[in-house]
Amino acid sequence: MSIWEIVIVLILILWLAANICYSLVNKRMAHYTFRTDLFRWLSAFQLFSRNNEPFQLSYRDILADQSITPWELVVLNPQWRSYHAIWFPARAIDDCIKSMMTDLAYIIRKDHSGFGRKKIKERFIYHALFYFLKRYPQNENCLGRQFRIQDKENNEVFISDFCNE
Repeated sequence: MSIWEIVIVLILILWLAANICYSLVNKRMAHYTFRTDLFRWLSAFQLFSRNNEPFQLSYRDILADQSITPWELVVLNPQWRSYHAIWFPARAIDDCIKSMMTDLAYIIRKDHSGFGRKKIKERFIYHALFYFLKRYPQNENCLGRQFRIQDKENNEVFISDFCNE
């Protein structure tokens, strides 16, 4: 091996090691190191850990005859394709929705009384989830849509009212 090949291999090994360290430590340290993060150019893919999605989002509709459709699960992890290594715009939307579900669950768990705070139905997160779910197909005689958030063990964290915004 020539000296250039050794240098290139060492650079690639360092890059891989930096990616692994960044993906493992980033979530814990992000609120401390965001302003001084020198490794933002590295990919944030989880190389060796499985995707720990803590919440599931599902929705259902109420029809004009007062019947209710079954719950439909919203898939927030689309099947990975080879071009996603370079271009993956759906990931940003899915990450935003996951973040909103986590925030809504945190708000629900933190303060059940609601004293001195906005009601859940008046919050931006609540309305943003409804508008996100409007992109999914619905029956022409649909009167309203309801969504729920479940945790890993399928316990209901939050269930909304039927709303047609």
